[in-house]
Amino acid sequence: MKFHRLDGKGSAYLAVVFILISVFTVTQKLWIPELIRPYSFLVTAFPGFLVLFFLIKPVRPLGLSNTLAAILFPVAAFWILVQHVIINFDLTWKAGVILGMTAAGPYLAGLCFEFIKRK
Repeated sequence: MKFHRLDGKGSAYLAVVFILISVFTVTQKLWIPELIRPYSFLVTAFPGFLVLFFLIKPVRPLGLSNTLAAILFPVAAFWILVQHVIINFDLTWKAGVILGMTAAGPYLAGLCFEFIKRK
């Protein structure tokens, strides 16, 4: 399994995208109905990952996908464990959607990036 080494600029881009997605995730309860919130996360996180690929411009997109999934999945799992399980005692299918997108989103964005880059 190959990984992409993030330099300072790539790490800063990742931090900015992560913060923007996190702010959206936390504040979406103010204006988005509860039933479609996990899907709104999908619609927000995927473009965020895709923008990250265009900002970093990796030579091997799969390496960046592995790196992003290895960094973001444990963070999301810890966040869900603390916020949904320990604090709210609420483990529902929505947490699964968020974890699934955190794991699969970088790979989908990497595939789309490679497809767009080839054209």
